[in-house]
Amino acid sequence: MTTLYTISDDRTKFCRKAMKANDGVWNPVTSAWMFMKSDDHGNAMCELYRATRPSGAQLEALLSMAKPSMTPSASARSSSSYG
Repeated sequence: MTTLYTISDDRTKFCRKAMKANDGVWNPVTSAWMFMKSDDHGNAMCELYRATRPSGAQLEALLSMAKPSMTPSASARSSSSYG
């Protein structure tokens, strides 16, 4: 019996070419990408992560939008010891 590996994540719309490049086949019934080999599935998962992770600039923007009470103050960070 053949094992199918699947990815059912809405974010795959951002890396559709990568899913196909890794031999992924879209299944409209289950709304999932199917892969015959675990290697292809793993590579597709890495591409999904790469395509959807925030960049450094996006992280900075998100941190700047955070409420001041949610971010550690500079004095608290500098006074903590790791020793």
